[in-house]
Amino acid sequence: MRNKVQRGAEWLVPWLLVSVVVVGGLWALWWLAPLPDEQAAPRAAPTAAVEAREWLAYWQDANDPLPTRLYESCPTRGKARASGWQIQPGQRFELRESDCAPYQGREVVGVRLETAQGVVEGYAVRLDSFAPIIGSAAAPAAQPDGLPLMISVANYQPRFGAVYLYAWYSEASIAGQGSAGLQRQLDELARVSDAGTTKMLMLSSVARLDTLLRDDGAALRQSGITVIGYNTERAVGTPEDEMNALGEVEGNPVARAAALADAAGFRLIWGPIRQTVDGVPDGALRAMVTAGLDGVALQEQKGIENESVAQRVAAVQRTAERYRRVGGDDFHISVQIMPSRCPARADQRWGRCTDFVAQIAPWIDSVAIWASSSADRAALPDLVAALPLHGGGR
Repeated sequence: MRNKVQRGAEWLVPWLLVSVVVVGGLWALWWLAPLPDEQAAPRAAPTAAVEAREWLAYWQDANDPLPTRLYESCPTRGKARASGWQIQPGQRFELRESDCAPYQGREVVGVRLETAQGVVEGYAVRLDSFAPIIGSAAAPAAQPDGLPLMISVANYQPRFGAVYLYAWYSEASIAGQGSAGLQRQLDELARVSDAGTTKMLMLSSVARLDTLLRDDGAALRQSGITVIGYNTERAVGTPEDEMNALGEVEGNPVARAAALADAAGFRLIWGPIRQTVDGVPDGALRAMVTAGLDGVALQEQKGIENESVAQRVAAVQRTAERYRRVGGDDFHISVQIMPSRCPARADQRWGRCTDFVAQIAPWIDSVAIWASSSADRAALPDLVAALPLHGGGR
């Protein structure tokens, strides 16, 4: 009996070992084999349900350290074939939902990307730094020759090209130079050719505007001024009652200034501090536009210094869409930056500002540069040359 058991064991053990090897080998082959959607065959067409989904415009944050890889198919188990295309930090692309399962807990989306070889499509793992371009699946058409610059006449150089050129006559400046300073400002504007130039006068008080239009309206026109800038800031001397009424419908100071300018044949652009723009109630905004407000300047210098490009692009888009819903597509949007508040990147001194202006360009009408310190004025030509402006370097 013992011999039979021994002979049976001698036969069974090798058989079990062979079985384990065979089964293990088959299992390994199955596991290592590429999934059907990893083959080099063309990517399967999206289902009708996916095709019906809207493409939405997005950016990848320009401050991301790495690009985002595109796949030819759903990255199941991370094994899908890379397409060779990547979304670069700061690049615009289009995104829509896909039928892909999540990868490592993150949504997988369809991506459409403009490349030098044309439009390509693929799949990507959605990152937190993907920021929507608010309101539309397609960006407005960019101005083909670049954006005009908005700048003080004191900082003007002919090489800057097309400009919105302004002189200052705020309450604070009057306190420093006296009322005689107005004629000096008008003379400076008159010396600049009108060709390619929109001339402005900046004020900070409705009462001052009323008096100026009544007493010096002809002198303003003679110097070539067509736009009034109404700058509402305590630092430049805006009266407290005007500051306190910016959110009101009745007696709104921006509406009053717009009505005065419109009646005298001038356009009006409003220049408040940044948070005031978004804090204005809809009723007050409608009152401003109804009275004749033509545009708003957004002071972005602090925002772009402290936040990412994607965050500021999205913020400006939201503001522009809100104001244009009331003021129409021709409502003028300007963004303001400062040389000393433009964080650099490794390859470019003005990196964050140039990225910001390049990305927001389709949504705005001009770029204002505030340069009052000697350091900012000295840096101005280099910054202008780096921006996508009329007369700039790109």
